[in-house]
Amino acid sequence: MKRFTMNGGHAMSMTDLALNQVFVRDGWAWYTKAPGNECSVCSLIRRVAKTLDVDLEPELTDDELGDVMLDWLQYGEAEPEGVLAILYRALWAMAEVRERLKLYEDICFAEDGTELLTPWALQVLRGARESLRNDPLTLEELLEMKGKPVFIKSKYAHESTWRIFLRATDQLVFFNNYVSHGIDSYGETWWAYRRPLEKSANAE
Repeated sequence: MKRFTMNGGHAMSMTDLALNQVFVRDGWAWYTKAPGNECSVCSLIRRVAKTLDVDLEPELTDDELGDVMLDWLQYGEAEPEGVLAILYRALWAMAEVRERLKLYEDICFAEDGTELLTPWALQVLRGARESLRNDPLTLEELLEMKGKPVFIKSKYAHESTWRIFLRATDQLVFFNNYVSHGIDSYGETWWAYRRPLEKSANAE
């Protein structure tokens, strides 16, 4: 497997250049016309506007230009303004995606391009991924947690909390502090987790 992302250089093939033609620098999307020939996407858009004879105010800041491009998306491909806006959005979006991919590839490849994802490394990554997951326990998994703490979220409670699972009957699941929940409502009004939920998590 060959990595897609790389830093600019004259040794880049046409395919490499295509995959790396946009990138993020100082929080802004940049465009590479050729190795060593770079400009910000905002500067490129200003040049293309002149080519398309689109009236674009030269005093616009880059932030203001972005607002104009967002507004011009309404024109679609039927008007030059819309084409310009589509180009702008496609380039900055590609730059963001490339930067995210580069983060992964910097971990998965050595500096010389050698792939580091050996079968052993893949197994470690899969194990790490599984350990980070915090999906709700299945009812079967919960019933195997006897005597162990689980993190309970209730649809009707204002706060989630730790509880120790004690035992279960055909109808109820019992926890410490005389708390119980109905088995039939598990997964609908209450959930159990191995770890506390992040604030942004949505158990429902």
